[in-house]
Amino acid sequence: MASMDTASATWSGTLVGGRLCLDFVNTVAWRGRDAPEERLDSYLALLRWSERARGLDSTEAAALRRRARREPGPASTVASRARELRETLHRLILGWRAGTRPARRDLLALNDLLASAPERRRLAFQRGRYLWRGLAQVPLDAPLWRPAWSATELLTEGEPSRVKLCAGEGCGWLFEDRSRGGSRRWCSMSDCGNRAKARRHYARGKRGCGAASG
Repeated sequence: MASMDTASATWSGTLVGGRLCLDFVNTVAWRGRDAPEERLDSYLALLRWSERARGLDSTEAAALRRRARREPGPASTVASRARELRETLHRLILGWRAGTRPARRDLLALNDLLASAPERRRLAFQRGRYLWRGLAQVPLDAPLWRPAWSATELLTEGEPSRVKLCAGEGCGWLFEDRSRGGSRRWCSMSDCGNRAKARRHYARGKRGCGAASG
């Protein structure tokens, strides 16, 4: 999960978190460590994530890249808003998992964004899947809409017990556990899961060496 390579599933369009909003809050790597890694450090980074996670289609993303080059100041402002929204959703989802009342400012921030986003009225079929088609003229803040819609669907229809925090040390990623027995522990078995296995193997080896020395 820590590097772009090990996060390839998320960045290639597969939702490691299980929902777009969870992968959106997972654009900070290693939340549990002293120096988390920021993945949305620019508007173009936001567009790259949105396209790969299928929060935008390729036509929308291309149009927004062109507009961002013409309007770098407003685009940078939207990138800042995206990071603020991400942290708002992170707090709301963690509170929902814990069964606690949300902070008023967080609920207001999400509702304000939902009020300004257009309704999802046009259904389209692209690359073998259905998706919501946005407006003909796509505004710079369009990448924020679908994570917000996804979050409202999770908070109103999801099961809090199914949303889990990766057990990897310092990871901090959230995911929706859709396994039959609800036994999933890792954001990715190939990353945090393997790290944990390696640590256990190393610890057993150390214990074995200690016993032999004794």
